[in-house]
Amino acid sequence: MRVLELVCWSNELAISVMEKKAMAGEGGFEKGMAIAFPLHFSKGFEMDKKMKKWVDEWQKLVYISPYENASHLPPKSDELDKWAVGLLHELLHLFVPKKTDKDNILCWRVYGLRSRFKRALVNHPSIFYLSTKTGMHTVLLNEAYKRDLLIEKHPLMEMRYQYIHLMNTVKEDNNSINAPGTSPKKEQKNASDTSGEKKVNKWRMLKVGKNMKVSHTVMLRRLVMTTIVMITMMKTDEEKGGSFRVGFMGRRKR
Repeated sequence: MRVLELVCWSNELAISVMEKKAMAGEGGFEKGMAIAFPLHFSKGFEMDKKMKKWVDEWQKLVYISPYENASHLPPKSDELDKWAVGLLHELLHLFVPKKTDKDNILCWRVYGLRSRFKRALVNHPSIFYLSTKTGMHTVLLNEAYKRDLLIEKHPLMEMRYQYIHLMNTVKEDNNSINAPGTSPKKEQKNASDTSGEKKVNKWRMLKVGKNMKVSHTVMLRRLVMTTIVMITMMKTDEEKGGSFRVGFMGRRKR
């Protein structure tokens, strides 16, 4: 069993995204002050007066950093709930797409985080959004998205979008190669006589030739995609002042 141990704690790194945004604001931020989370309600969402009053009071509570120890807070209190929301908010910000699978969040069983994260997803739909597209449960950070697209562009996400577009284009090209006027039933019927077999064999040879052309097109597109990725990574390293080298099988080395 491998154990990861923290040997050096840096207060400069233990600053959450919410604290950085508050420090960059006009009023600044100091420990013990309240920070209001950005709320984004989905279309058609209605909130009664009682719920709105609770949310307003909850936003005025003291913001406790997710990097601080919150064991002194009473269980099932609003203060502990806000700390858990801040922890989940910071965790999603660490992910490049600002979202992750629901199971990746609910696997945290230490300190009762599983139940607290569940409560955060249920009580704060304006901060976190639970998507069920494609049969998967994904937790998204509402403030990071606008119409299913990331607001802050990231080079890795741009590569992912280009790769998905490339794969969809290849899939459309493969689906466009169909036998003119043939189907499995007609093939079985034509296979009963000699002339029908010759037609089927001729069509199969034609299809193989087209597939070979498509395979060359796919290889060319993948080569172009790889070149785009390499150039983007090189630019990113140059901006950070690093040096970029490529080793065997395209693995990245420093």
